[in-house]
Amino acid sequence: MDEAANFWNHKHPLSAKYEELYEQQVPDSGGASTVVGELLRAASRIGYDWYNNGWGCNNWSGAVNYIRKHMNELPLEADVIRKLNHELDYVYEYSHGEPAPHDEDRAEFAITTITEIVVQGILDTNPAKWTTKSADDDMFELQEESYFEKRNYFSDDEEEY
Repeated sequence: MDEAANFWNHKHPLSAKYEELYEQQVPDSGGASTVVGELLRAASRIGYDWYNNGWGCNNWSGAVNYIRKHMNELPLEADVIRKLNHELDYVYEYSHGEPAPHDEDRAEFAITTITEIVVQGILDTNPAKWTTKSADDDMFELQEESYFEKRNYFSDDEEEY
C-alpha cells in the first residue's frame, strides 16, 4: 500500500510551497509576526503532535482556536470554510492532551486537509497582507485548560505534595 500524500512526508502537491512559506513566515522559535505565519505555525503544531506523539500527550487547543479565530484573514469560499470547520471539529476532540482512541487514517486526513486549506488560502491572499498585518496574538494565548490540569489525581482523602 502506498503511503498517503501529506505535508509530513513531503508528498503533498503543496509541500514545496508549504516549506517555502514556513521558511519565510515562521521564526525558529516563538510566535510569528504575521497572521499568516501564525496560521502556518498553528497548522504545523497539530500535525507535529500527531506525527511525533500520536496525540493524547500535549495540549495544542490554542492551535485549533487560532485557526478558527483567523481563518477569515484568508479568502476562503463558504464551502471551504465549512470543510475546514468540520476538520477542526474533529481534531479539537484530541487537542487538550487527553488520550483517546482515534482512527489513524481519519486523523491524517484531517491534518492534511487543515494544512492544505491554510496553505492554499495563504497562496490566494495578496502577499502584501502577509507582511503588513501583524499577529495580534499567538496560538498559545488561545490555549485552553489541558486534560491534565482538569484531572484530579488525588482522592479526597489523599494529600497533594
